[in-house]
Amino acid sequence: MPTQDLAPAVKTVLCAIDLSSLTPHVLMTAAEVAQAYGAKLVVLHAVEIWDRRYDFVVEEMARRIELEARAKVQAELAHLGPNPEVPVEVQVVKGHGYTAISSAVKSLRPDLVVIGSHGRKGIDRILLGSVADRVLRQSPASVLVVRPPKNPDFYTIACAVDFSDTSRQALERALDLAVKDKVKAVKLIHVFEIPIIYIEAGMAYQSAFDHVMSIQKAEMEKFIEPYKDCGIAIDVTIEEGPTAPTILSFAERVGADLLVVGTHGRSRLGALLIGGISSKVVHRATMPVLAVKASAHYEPLYAEMSKHPEQHG
Repeated sequence: MPTQDLAPAVKTVLCAIDLSSLTPHVLMTAAEVAQAYGAKLVVLHAVEIWDRRYDFVVEEMARRIELEARAKVQAELAHLGPNPEVPVEVQVVKGHGYTAISSAVKSLRPDLVVIGSHGRKGIDRILLGSVADRVLRQSPASVLVVRPPKNPDFYTIACAVDFSDTSRQALERALDLAVKDKVKAVKLIHVFEIPIIYIEAGMAYQSAFDHVMSIQKAEMEKFIEPYKDCGIAIDVTIEEGPTAPTILSFAERVGADLLVVGTHGRSRLGALLIGGISSKVVHRATMPVLAVKASAHYEPLYAEMSKHPEQHG
C-alpha cells in the first residue's frame, strides 16, 4: 500500500514566527515540510506595538516598526536561500500573536501550523509558551511544535499510538513524512499499564504482565497490518509504564528528531482540547512534536471558530 495514499495532502503550511533566536530553525523546518509536499508556505509575524487609545500619537512609529519587522522577516527568509519549489507568502500583521495566528488559521485553513517553543523551565504551560499552547489546543489543523535544534532534519521519526483512529492518522502522517524525507523506518511505540483490578484480584504481577502484553501484541499486529507493504519499515516497541513519561523516554532513547502523536480532540466552549496524554507529551518533549488532529474534527471546529470568533481571538 503506497503511503502517499494514506495521509491527507498538505497544500498549505502556516508558519508563525516571533523573530527570536529560534526563528531560523522554525522557518527551515516549515520550508522543508512545504518542499516535501509541494505546499505553499505562509510566513506570519504579528507586531504588537501599540495601545489603540494612542493611535494618533504612534501611527508613524507603528508604520516604521511594521516596515522594520517585514524587512527582518524577509532577511530570515533570505538566509534559507531561493527555492522555486516552495511558493512563499509573507504576512506581517498588527496585533497579539495568538489573535493573528487564529485569524490566519480561519482564513487560510492550513493543513499544518508550524510554531516554535523555546522550552522554558517551569510549569507545563510556561514550558511550552502561552501562544504555542493556545495554538496547539485550539487549532483545528495539525500543529508542529519546533524545539531548539538538535538536528536540522528529520533523520529519525518516532510515533506513539494507542490503537485509536486518531493515532492511526498519526502513524499514516509519520509514514508519509518518512517517504518524503527518505527515512527508511518509523520507530513505533505503544505504552500500556496493567489494570489494577488484575492485581487486586490476586493475579501475580508477572502473570498479569504476560497476559496484557500478549493482548497488546495481538492488537499491534492488527493495527500495523495495512502498512506491511508501504515501503517503510515499522520498528515496533511495546512497553509497560506511565504513558507520557514512557513515550518521552523512548523518543529520547531512539534519538528521535521528530515525535508524532495523535490527539483526541474534543470540542468544549469552542476550543479543541487535545487529550491529556498527548498534551503532556507535547508540553514536555525536548524534540519537535507533530500533534496530528483528527480529520473528523476539521469542519465542525472551523464552523465553531466562525460562529464564536470571540473565543478564538
